[in-house]
Amino acid sequence: AAPAPRRAAVIGALLMVTATFGFVALVVPVQTVLGLVAATLLARGLPGTGFFRTLYVLPWICSPLAIAVLWRWILSPTDGALSTVLGHRIEWLTDPTLALPLVSAVTVWTNVGYVTLFFLAGILAIPGDVHDAARIDGASAWQRFRRITLPLLRPILALVLIMTIIGSFQVFDTISV
Repeated sequence: AAPAPRRAAVIGALLMVTATFGFVALVVPVQTVLGLVAATLLARGLPGTGFFRTLYVLPWICSPLAIAVLWRWILSPTDGALSTVLGHRIEWLTDPTLALPLVSAVTVWTNVGYVTLFFLAGILAIPGDVHDAARIDGASAWQRFRRITLPLLRPILALVLIMTIIGSFQVFDTISV
């Protein structure tokens, strides 16, 4: 049997690997779905679309260090904005049940604009004639999305999944601050 310090190091490493894969499994699907939904809404060209495009991308273009410091201030247990609003002290980042979901939420918030841009570019590249023909044939909006938009976005989806999986494994800067 391995000595106790070595066994503890191995167990600690396994827990870190498990937490990392859990983080990736939580972040990637959520930011992919939210990015697709946001891109679908932005592609409609409703009033204020330009403003919302900027709003979605803003967290992504900011420095990861600045975002980490901002969220650390918001989640500070003593004088943080969230604890102040709620009126009591909560150890947001040291409580094991809260830390992973909160860091995941911050990562999703930071990267959803990036994912949205890819999906928006893919949606806007789909020829309008394809949707018009389906509309004339009686396809509903959901059927057009499911049978035209999603299949044509497969290459973009593959790219987004690869990039977000790699990016999710590289969140050391946000977590370490």
